[in-house]
Amino acid sequence: MSVPSSDSAQRLAETLRQLPPGDRREALERHSTGDAGLKSAVETLLAEDLPTDGAPPPAAAPAETLSIGAAPSVAPTQADPSQPRNVHTDETLVAPPGGHAGRRQTSLRFGDYEVLEELGKGGMGVVYRARQISADRTVALKLIRPDRLAGFADDQRTEALARFRNEVQAAARIEHENVIPVYDVGEVDGAPFYVMRYVDGTSLIDFCRSEPIDNQRAARYVLQIARAIERAHALGILHRDLKPHNVMVDAQNDRAMLADFGLAKLTQAEQQLTATEAIFGSPPYMSPEQAKDAGRVTTATDVYGLGAVLYQLISGRAPFVGAKPVEIVMQVLSNEPTPPRILNPHAARDLETIALK
Repeated sequence: MSVPSSDSAQRLAETLRQLPPGDRREALERHSTGDAGLKSAVETLLAEDLPTDGAPPPAAAPAETLSIGAAPSVAPTQADPSQPRNVHTDETLVAPPGGHAGRRQTSLRFGDYEVLEELGKGGMGVVYRARQISADRTVALKLIRPDRLAGFADDQRTEALARFRNEVQAAARIEHENVIPVYDVGEVDGAPFYVMRYVDGTSLIDFCRSEPIDNQRAARYVLQIARAIERAHALGILHRDLKPHNVMVDAQNDRAMLADFGLAKLTQAEQQLTATEAIFGSPPYMSPEQAKDAGRVTTATDVYGLGAVLYQLISGRAPFVGAKPVEIVMQVLSNEPTPPRILNPHAARDLETIALK
C-alpha cells in the first residue's frame, strides 16, 4: 500500500468536509481510486464523519413519492368526437431496452385505444403501452389518477382540465426530433389521459441516478435537450419541470427526447387546492425564483432546469438533496450547489462551469 503525504490527505479531507456527510464516502471513493493508502488516511481523518462499518450511508428518502394506489378502472367508452385531440408524456412513458420483463400484462379497451400492458406508475398516474386501433400503431398512454383532482369543486375541476388540455395541445405544436410527439388528450371515468409516441428506451435518470456519465455523452444529451427547449420557447411554450426523469433516451439511436410539457400545470392546480404553501415542481431541480413563487416561471426557469440536468449527468446526483421537499427548497433558496468536480473529479471543467451558471 502506498504511503500518501499528510498534506494530500489533509487537503482531500477538507474538501470532503464541504459535502453533506451522506455524500462523502462516494466522493472519497472517486478521489482515491487506485490509492488505498490515501483512502485509509482520509478515512482516519474523517472517522467521526464516515460510517465505521464500511457500509455506505443510507440513501435519503426521495423527494417525490412514486407509489400510487390501484389504477382507476378503465371501462370501454367511446371517445368524445367534440373533444380536441392532441397530447404528451412523462418519465415512465418509455420501456427499457430488451423487453418488458416483470410488467403486468392487461387487455382493456376504451374508445380508440386497446391497453396492452402497464409500463409503470408515478406520482401522477399509470402509464400503459397501448394500441391505437384506428391508426394501428403502438402508443404510450398515461392515465392521471382521479384522486389528484378529488378536492376540486366542479368549476375548479373544469377549469384545471381545460388548462391542462390547452397546455397539452400547445405541446403538440412542437415538432422537433428531440421532443416526444403528442397525439391525443381526453378523459375516461373522470380521469384525464394523454397519448404520445411509444419510445423504446429508458428515462435519462436511469443513466445518472447514482453515478455520472461520461462528459461527451452528457454534453450531447444536454445539447439535444437545449435544442428542444429552444424550439418550445420560440413557440411561447414553457416546460416548467425540467429534470432527468422527463427526458427519454431512445434505445434505437441514443437520442434524448423531452417529455411532460403541460403536466406541471395540472400538478400546480391540484397543489394549490391542497396546501397553503404548496411546493410546485421538483425541488432538487427548481430555480430559486420558482422556489419563491411558482407564478414567476419564465424561460429562465427552463434554462436553470437544463443546467440542473447537466449537473446530475456529470456529478451523479441532483444539485440539492434532502429527506423532505421543504428541506431541499430551503437549500435552493440559501445555498450554492456543491461543485460537480468535488463529487466527480473526472467531470470536465467547462461542463462544470456551464452547470453552475
